[in-house]
Amino acid sequence: MNELSKESIKIDSREYVDPVKEVINGKTYIIVNTSFIHSHIVTSLRDIFFLYFYNKGNTQCRVFSEGLNIYLDKEDEDTYVIPDVAIICGDIKIQGNGYIGVPELIVEVLSDKTRTKDKGLKFRLYEKTGVKEYFIVDPRSKTIEQYILKDGSYFLEPVIIIDLDEVENDNENFIMESKVFEGMKVDFNNIFKV
Repeated sequence: MNELSKESIKIDSREYVDPVKEVINGKTYIIVNTSFIHSHIVTSLRDIFFLYFYNKGNTQCRVFSEGLNIYLDKEDEDTYVIPDVAIICGDIKIQGNGYIGVPELIVEVLSDKTRTKDKGLKFRLYEKTGVKEYFIVDPRSKTIEQYILKDGSYFLEPVIIIDLDEVENDNENFIMESKVFEGMKVDFNNIFKV
């Protein structure tokens, strides 16, 4: 029996499921099921990004959401992440069940269990390995942070704070524009209206 099978989580008396996990610097982090709002945000962003590339006729970039192991450093087999959304351009280098390389853009949607890791450990890992753009979406505070890599360090663009009263009244546009992909805009007006 392999190590993953030994770590199986008991769902009920009849069924066992292998957990989804990330490994960062040799430490294992179990990923648990997400909430409805988390899934809604991930799916919405994935679809918006997909349509951007589809409409541009861009076949060099692909959008992946949840479930793809990403090895950011081909020399470090002890570290892989599973971002909520990742945009990968160029040759897709797949080895086993994962991608080897650095995505252009990564999105993490915070949850109570991932908040500290996404804003700390993964933030530093993405910055160090050269992810050009990193979005952190916080469903609890209704904020979106957009970090752009410049000279090896992340710089925070103005934070978008969603005020649902203003969204309801359509008085405000909450649009974030990618700095890596020209013309890629994400309108958060409807994403948080669930």
